[in-house]
Amino acid sequence: MGMVPDDQHEFIPVCRSFTMNRISAFKYGTLFILFAAALVCAGCTQPYGVTTQTASPTTTPASTQTISAGSETQKTELAELAASFASQIDNRTFIAALKEGPNSTAFATVLAQIKAFQATDGRIVYVYILEQQNGTVRFVAVSDYGMPNSATFMMVYPGAPEELKTPITAPMGVGPYTDPWGTFLSGYAPIKMSTNETTYLMAVDMRG
Repeated sequence: MGMVPDDQHEFIPVCRSFTMNRISAFKYGTLFILFAAALVCAGCTQPYGVTTQTASPTTTPASTQTISAGSETQKTELAELAASFASQIDNRTFIAALKEGPNSTAFATVLAQIKAFQATDGRIVYVYILEQQNGTVRFVAVSDYGMPNSATFMMVYPGAPEELKTPITAPMGVGPYTDPWGTFLSGYAPIKMSTNETTYLMAVDMRG
């Protein structure tokens, strides 16, 4: 028998080394998979499809807030204007205008006065005097008296604001509201009279 070549003696160790490397790689891969699974279970990673939502506070848009604040300020201003104008009405002249009607000197005096009130501020659309009696609201004098579509003396107010359904005893602002003449913000203030049976109001309108 002859001798076995040297390379045959080296064959078995080489095969064993290759096999061992494959086993080691398999072990490391298995460990990596197990480690990743442990991270998912522990919450370190987030499974697909699960989202986290953060609640955000609900706020009113700045423009809406500005409009609302502006309206309230304007209504306060209108109430103050109405009170100022009401305080300048001469009681005796106004009573005479009520009794004598729109063709009287007293009525012309009151009409000229409320037109002068309107002219004090370019934003004012109308100045007028209202009568509140037994739940009915009527126009007494309006700054555009005699113009087309103007209210007439003692005309019932169609579409009057809800606030006018009850007697107004202190200055107040209302609106915006819409009546046959447009959409307005208004200020109302009582005119001091000697009788408590009927309420007379100075009214000031600006566009709403």
